[in-house]
Amino acid sequence: MMLISVRDDLIKKLMEASNSLGKPISEYLNELLEQALRAHELNCSLKETVDLYERTIIKKEAAKETERAEEPSIDKVFERAIAKLKPDISKSEEYKILPKFLSQISER
Repeated sequence: MMLISVRDDLIKKLMEASNSLGKPISEYLNELLEQALRAHELNCSLKETVDLYERTIIKKEAAKETERAEEPSIDKVFERAIAKLKPDISKSEEYKILPKFLSQISER
């Protein structure tokens, strides 16, 4: 065990928080320190972690940014994928290829 100096205003807020959770202040402080170490192990500060939580969960900023971006419809996504997969052929050539393709499928 070690004696650590903590500002009075922080002690008051920590005691209020631990009381609201129904935990002894020592247990609450140990949990806080464990989480600070977890953030450190992830190579980010506890402040960065809490700031990210506040922006994404509390303020929903990520959702707002996503809403601004226009997402293509599923049809457009499929059209792009098919355009990349199939060679450039005309409609008449497609109609010539289709019966041959269908006959190969039915043979299997």
